[in-house]
Amino acid sequence: EMVPLTLEEYKHLHLCMALNLGDFTRQVGARSRLPPKHIEVLLRTRCFIAQPVTIAKTRHIIRVAMSAPFAWECYDVERFFLDNVHGVLHPGVQQALEDDRTLFEKMQLILEN
Repeated sequence: EMVPLTLEEYKHLHLCMALNLGDFTRQVGARSRLPPKHIEVLLRTRCFIAQPVTIAKTRHIIRVAMSAPFAWECYDVERFFLDNVHGVLHPGVQQALEDDRTLFEKMQLILEN
């Protein structure tokens, strides 16, 4: 059964996402189905997300959104590859998807542990 996080738990999650947690690889790896090297990479990655907000009296969330500078960066990568390299499909978008995958996998590891 899923239980909503408290605001304090969301604040702790927010902090953990921004930290290099690589020193916890062994403890997390003992409880995870992911390969240890992948866990280490995820935990060492610093992910910066919005701070938690309260949307109702007892309901809190963390928002994950693409920033305008990041959208421009994706556009610039796309434009460079479209102008200079043929046969490469959307590398800017592919990198954004990989970054999102890393963020959510790290978040899942933290929440599961």
